[in-house]
Amino acid sequence: MKHIRKITIIANYRKKKALEAGSSLVNEFRSKGIDVSMPDLTGYFDKPEEDEGYKVIASSSREANALIILGGDGTLLTTVRAIAQYEIPILPINVSGMGFLSEIDYTEKERALEALIKGDYTLERRMLLNVEVGHWKSIYLNELVIHRGLSTQVAHITINREGKVPITFSGDGLVVSTPTGSTAYSLSAGGPVIDPSLDLVLYTPICPHPQFIAPFILPTYEKVKITGKIAGGTNVTITVDGQVTRDITKNDEINISKSKYNLSLIRIKEWELFRVLRERWNWRDMREDKATEE
Repeated sequence: MKHIRKITIIANYRKKKALEAGSSLVNEFRSKGIDVSMPDLTGYFDKPEEDEGYKVIASSSREANALIILGGDGTLLTTVRAIAQYEIPILPINVSGMGFLSEIDYTEKERALEALIKGDYTLERRMLLNVEVGHWKSIYLNELVIHRGLSTQVAHITINREGKVPITFSGDGLVVSTPTGSTAYSLSAGGPVIDPSLDLVLYTPICPHPQFIAPFILPTYEKVKITGKIAGGTNVTITVDGQVTRDITKNDEINISKSKYNLSLIRIKEWELFRVLRERWNWRDMREDKATEE
C-alpha cells in the first residue's frame, strides 16, 4: 500500500490513555517528517448527534491520507458518520473496553507508526447503510434500532419493499444492521454472526410476536421503507449506532438503503472474525475441551 504522509489523530478526550497515546504519536510522527494533527474534541463526544462535532472532525480530517482513532468502538462509530463521504482509511487503536473493531491496542502504537510510514498494511472494506426520515438522514456502520422506548405497549412494525408483500410483526422493536453490526445489538437479540465482507442487510426483530418471526436477510439493492406505530399515539424511537436518537411519528417512513460510500479499515495484521470472537469473547473451540476431557 502507499506510504502515509498526512495523518489526523482522533482521540476520545474522555480517556486519559487516548490523549497520552495521541500526544506520543504526534511527536513520533513529526520526528519522522509526517504531517500530523490531533484536533481538540473536548465536549463533542458527549453529544454525537450535534453537527458541530462532526464538522470539527471532518474539517480536520478531509485532507488526510489516513485517520488514527484512539478510543473504543464508540469513537470509531462517531468518526465514521463524520467523514464517511471522504472515504479516508482508518486505523482504530483500542485504548479501553472491548474494542471489537480494533486489531491492536495502544501498547502497540509504535508498530502502527512503523507500518503506516512503510506502507506495510492492507485495507479491509466494510459496507455502510443510510437511514432517512423526512429531511433528516444519517449514515451508519453498525445498526439502526427501532424501538418502543418507554412505552409499555408493543410497537407494530411494517417493512415495505417495492412490489413485494410487506413484512409485519409486533414486538419491542427491530434492529437493522450491516454485517459489521451483526456482532453488536443484533447478536444479543438472537441474530446470526455474519462475515463483515458480505454485502447484505440483516433484520433482527426484538422480542417479536408471534415468536416464529426470525431474523432475516435482504439484499442491499432493495430500498426499504419501515413504519412503526404504538397504540395510543406514543411515538417509536430510532437510535443510530447506539449514539443518535430521534422520535418517529406514526406517519413517518424510515428509509433504509445501502450507502454509496464504504469504510476502509487499515489492517496491520490479519483481522479474522472468528479469531477475534475467540480472543475477545472466549468463544472456545469445543473440540479442544473434549480432547482435554478424553
